[in-house]
Amino acid sequence: WEYAARAGTETPYWFGHAITDGQANFASNFRGGRSREVGSYPANGFGLFDMNGNLWEWVADCEHLSHGGAPADGAARGAEGGGDCGRAMMRGGGWNSDGAFLTSTFRISGRRDARDEVLGFRVARDLDG
Repeated sequence: WEYAARAGTETPYWFGHAITDGQANFASNFRGGRSREVGSYPANGFGLFDMNGNLWEWVADCEHLSHGGAPADGAARGAEGGGDCGRAMMRGGGWNSDGAFLTSTFRISGRRDARDEVLGFRVARDLDG
């Protein structure tokens, strides 16, 4: 997820070091407090929309308190190394989040059965094979 969100950059957001209300749907531009249609904000360098803001995105990783021991190939993390697979990681930040929670590196965890109006998912396809 982080590789896709960064789109080849090394800054906190794919568009630089700071975020403005014209770049993502987040708490600074709380227009009615809801998610926005995909494509309402610019796509990143990989052509992906809403990697920062709009909805928190579930990712396949089980909860781990740090990145220590993470696979170098970007594969999802399971229970190895103390992971809690009853909880999953979420990335990207939601429409009600402060901009600091929308960085490419920020992540939180939640119970896998949690449901909320600021949680979503992204359908991805493996291009290998």
